Amino acid sequence: MRRPRSCLHPYGHRTRVEDCVGIIDINALNIPRGLSDDARASVDVSREVDGETVESVIFLIPTYPHFGGVRWWLSCPSCGGRSGKLYLPTPHGEFACRLCHDLTYESCLRSKDSDAFLRKVAAEAGLSLRLLKELLG
Repeated sequence: MRRPRSCLHPYGHRTRVEDCVGIIDINALNIPRGLSDDARASVDVSREVDGETVESVIFLIPTYPHFGGVRWWLSCPSCGGRSGKLYLPTPHGEFACRLCHDLTYESCLRSKDSDAFLRKVAAEAGLSLRLLKELLG
């Protein structure tokens, strides 16, 4: 089982999802409705790297929601976990999930900056950070 990671890397800057050169989104793929869930379904992905075509095979994993039907996920080639999106941070790398590439979101980094500011304002006003956030809405 994967561990959740905080938004800020303890040793400095983390690569942002927004800076990735490639993203595979399961919602953008045209998966046929009648795709058999007992078959080993996959998606072929090709890209140009230094003038050469590099091909990757991404496997799909089915899950079965309680309301019926089949929901498809991308299988991360690095950890084998299921993900809705796979990322390619550099042209020479491989597609993998956000946790394997240790990626974060721009909004996540910004929210931590505002927390530091709000913490300072709350301390000057004699309030807790939580109470100040509640008052600000």
